[in-house]
Amino acid sequence: MKTLITLLFLLKSFQALPCTLTADKGNINLEWIAFKTPKKAPVKARFKDLGIAEKIQGKDLETFLTGIEFNIDTTSTSTRNTARDANIVRHFFQKFVGKMEIKGKTLKLEQNKLKVAITMNQVTKIVNLDVTKKDKKVQAKGTIDVLDFKLSSALASINKACYDLHEGKTWNDVDVILTIYLDNACN
Repeated sequence: MKTLITLLFLLKSFQALPCTLTADKGNINLEWIAFKTPKKAPVKARFKDLGIAEKIQGKDLETFLTGIEFNIDTTSTSTRNTARDANIVRHFFQKFVGKMEIKGKTLKLEQNKLKVAITMNQVTKIVNLDVTKKDKKVQAKGTIDVLDFKLSSALASINKACYDLHEGKTWNDVDVILTIYLDNACN
């Protein structure tokens, strides 16, 4: 009987051990979807260099997602079409004032909304991303308007360079999707 009580106590102790959410930077992806043509055809891409820490961790989803700093190298954009990538860099990102980078920091997770401070073209805005978590996958999705970052001339530049391909229309809204694959599946 004493052994059974000890065994039950040990099992209860193991269940109470805290679980820390962790993810290596290789398991973090940032995709973006821009739109072209009057029918709003998507152009999907990702940044290969997010400029983030090697490992992210937190005791729960809120602490895990809070305080992540990033410094994205915009020349690492990848649409799986090198000619398109070069056009995007040359006719959009090179039009930024100052450095061709996107910097930021995740600020706070509240009610499944992640507040992120994003700086590009020397303008900082707070963007809200909707967060979902299922098993070992965390996703944060939202939309930014490049005009909020004073990028109207960059938008006009890419539209002019790709006028025929875009049928005269390059949209100013861009969807962003942050996907993190966790090392473990804490609740």
